[in-house]
Amino acid sequence: MQKLRYKLMISNERLQKVIQTMRHLEVVEDYEKITVALRDKDDEIILATAIHAECNVLLTGDMDLLSVKDEIEEVEILSPREFWEKYHEY
Repeated sequence: MQKLRYKLMISNERLQKVIQTMRHLEVVEDYEKITVALRDKDDEIILATAIHAECNVLLTGDMDLLSVKDEIEEVEILSPREFWEKYHEY
């Protein structure tokens, strides 16, 4: 949790709100929708879950997932920093 707080440079209160939002995740095993080859096969379930759940954004620090973000149309893949810079309201 401290690592995420450090990366996002946000208060503990704000981080708790982010974590509460993230707790509503769903995991599925639906690999048919994956349209790209991933270097790390363990990431397939993560990407499949995000696609199946029709997520708007997959927030990750995983370089293998970030490396295919331009090849995936079903879900936007962003690093924590990219997410913060794109969606943070000033």
